[in-house]
Amino acid sequence: MKRYTIGLITGVLLTASAFMFMGAQTKNLGDIKVKSITIENEDIKDKSTILLTNKSINMHNGYGGGISLGRSVIALVNNKGDFVVGLGINDGGGGLIDLRNGNEQGVIKINTTAGGGGSITILNGKNNDIIQLGPSDDGDHGLIRLYDRYGDFGWGKSGKK
Repeated sequence: MKRYTIGLITGVLLTASAFMFMGAQTKNLGDIKVKSITIENEDIKDKSTILLTNKSINMHNGYGGGISLGRSVIALVNNKGDFVVGLGINDGGGGLIDLRNGNEQGVIKINTTAGGGGSITILNGKNNDIIQLGPSDDGDHGLIRLYDRYGDFGWGKSGKK
């Protein structure tokens, strides 16, 4: 795995070096417009790629795993190309961490709430919420909610005395 990561890092460094070299020239090249840039490492055992577009940057090793940057999310994908870890910005403008199993089903979500607090949601293998930890609706105290295997509410307890 280290060998493939080194190939990706080498590609990124070579790209950065090329841009620095072009920028160091006294000539102004003006605007450069392309739809995408692809950098490939065509080693016999590995075909690592880096793809830059106007919407994302994708770095993948020859086995499908890699990193995607785009739309306010940094995503890690496994060797099957499935999204398994996300770090980004939620709809309310706060942060989020999204962990998924190898079938792209949610497992744990750590999120900011509308009231500025934080919440943790644990999901079962059917992608249903089974535990939620977070602030109450008024944001003043803690709240625990447990759900059944179908995601239907079962029990809750407030930290308010």
